[in-house]
Amino acid sequence: IQVGGRVNRHGEYNAHGGGEVYDFALSGAWITQHPAAAVSAEVLRDLMDRGELNKTSPADIVTEAMKQELRYSGSLPSDLIQAEKEKNYPKVEELGRVIDTDTRFVIIDPRLEEALRNHEKVDFNSLLRGSVQMWSNKINSLGLKQITRYGRASDMYSWEYEYDPDFLGYMAGVLRHETFLSEGGAII
Repeated sequence: IQVGGRVNRHGEYNAHGGGEVYDFALSGAWITQHPAAAVSAEVLRDLMDRGELNKTSPADIVTEAMKQELRYSGSLPSDLIQAEKEKNYPKVEELGRVIDTDTRFVIIDPRLEEALRNHEKVDFNSLLRGSVQMWSNKINSLGLKQITRYGRASDMYSWEYEYDPDFLGYMAGVLRHETFLSEGGAII
């Protein structure tokens, strides 16, 4: 559903017939399913099986998906409801996170990394274009190095492997790394 919203979010391609989304599922030894997306995936699969994505407005699909997910879990957590009543919005943000992830900021653009190391001012868009979010356990298994700023380790990591900006993204380097390890290689 989230991907579909990015295809023609503001109707800018309506004159061209909109956009097409191809959604597919992968499985196998090298495919890791997102642990926090199991319920969402099941709800999406149900909506797709019933053909709802092709006959219902995107806003109504999102509403229906959220209702189904809440039915799955029973209801909203009571501490989230309480934080909302108290207008404790930082707590609402924390408790209402759709997918709680243990990810880190990984810099994939060497020029951006250099600018950060040199304490240069970097605009928000450059930061977004030159970085990815990555699971912390993947960072550990790849042995990525923390970027040091002001003499201390930061919450950012340096990407040292292959990167494919057109399709695979950082997975190009991950796949090569996994092949290396599966063929008996080791990182010391």
